[in-house]
Order: sequence, then structure tokens, then C-alpha cells
Amino acid sequence: AHSYPAGIHFEDSTSSNSTSISAFREDRIPNTSTSYNNLKESTMSSPFVRVALTTSKSATLMRAAGKKSGTSLNGDARNDLIKKVLFDAPSRSPVRLSQDDLSRHETIERAWKLVRQQQKQANAESLARKFEMMRKANAELELISPVLFKHSQTKERNAVFPRQLRTLTDTPSKQIWNYRNDKSVKA
Repeated sequence: AHSYPAGIHFEDSTSSNSTSISAFREDRIPNTSTSYNNLKESTMSSPFVRVALTTSKSATLMRAAGKKSGTSLNGDARNDLIKKVLFDAPSRSPVRLSQDDLSRHETIERAWKLVRQQQKQANAESLARKFEMMRKANAELELISPVLFKHSQTKERNAVFPRQLRTLTDTPSKQIWNYRNDKSVKA
């Protein structure tokens, strides 16, 4: 057992590796009131230890973070309450439509699904046509020049995307194109 100033005593438990803390045991402190007040002042200034006072003039040392609350999700009920007040959206009542509005809504939804289906079908047909044209061009290139066909089919090793490529934007660049190739013309 290790004794520390102001009556704090740590006992090593042999049954487990944890250390139990006992403080302010009246049998270990000769003058309870003065030692208690001195210890109270010294431990309250420490950021890591706080004294929880009880009615029998004994105290328990606790961690400064405190115990986690069993009712909160994040460990602190105050934080949960603040988050609930600040970030929870008010519940909205469901929109009630009349029978005519409901039939109009369903008609619009079906029409939109039909438009999306037609767009997907047109896109698939366009891709199929492009792939077929690419296949025909490759077959013709193979007949005309087998060397070029072989080079067109090989992949470049360790090819990476060009890092210096300018991002496409809707606005013009800060430096305009110099048609006269003069170094003095700048935007």
C-alpha cells in the first residue's frame, strides 16, 4: 500500500490488476476536519481529480470526466439535449391530397417513369450503335494494316491520368489565348 499526502491512500489488489482508491478514511486521518479541508482545497485545484462530498464527511475520488450516464447515447445527457434542441427537425404532418390531386399526382409519376424509361432505352440503343461501329472499324483496320491494329489494341503500361490537365469550367481562363504569339499580351 502506498500513502500519499493529505490522507489519500492507494491499495493494490492482488486478486485483480486494478487499483482501488480510498480517501478520507477517518481511522487514517488524525484530525478529520483540518485534513479534510486541506485535502478538499488541494484536490479541487487539480484538473484530474474532483472530490464528491457525502454527508458523513467522507469523500470519494472520481475521475474528472465523471461517470457515463446510462440514459444518454453519447455519455452526457446535456449534450444530447442540446443536440436535440439545435439539430432535430420539427416533425411535419403528412400532406393529405384530395382524390383529384392524388390521381393527378399518380398520372404525373407514371408519365415521368415513362420518360425515364424512354431515355434509358435511347441511351442503350446509342451505345449499342457506337459499339457496333467501333467493332466494324476495328475489323476494317485489321484487314488494312495488321501492324496498326496490333498497336491500337495494346494498352500503355503505367498510364496515369494527366495531373496538369485543366479542369473544364463554364468561365474563361484568366489568361486568354495569344494568337500573335507575343509574350507582352496578357489578360
